[in-house]
Amino acid sequence: MDSDDFSMIAYCCLECDKCDVYIATQKNDDQLRAKVAKEWKMKAEELYCDGCKSDRTPFNCDARKCAVGRNLPTCAHCDDFPSCDKAIWTKWPQLKEKVQAMRSKLST
Repeated sequence: MDSDDFSMIAYCCLECDKCDVYIATQKNDDQLRAKVAKEWKMKAEELYCDGCKSDRTPFNCDARKCAVGRNLPTCAHCDDFPSCDKAIWTKWPQLKEKVQAMRSKLST
């Protein structure tokens, strides 16, 4: 991946090609989609994704809305991230760690 290409990095810094919803969509894998739907308590028919930054994504979380509103490629690019109190970071602390790791890479 080009170091300036964040097209397949979600706003929360999840790598799209490692996300089961993205994988299920790209491989047209209904079994995987059903498995994820059960785990995430969602409807399988809602789980189609071409990446968080595409028009075809089931996600419109607060992090996505904020980054889009600020015209940022990821939350890691946001100067306000260290004090960000969005629920996504407490609900999924591993995503917050991904953003922090990317912020470190961006600052070097």
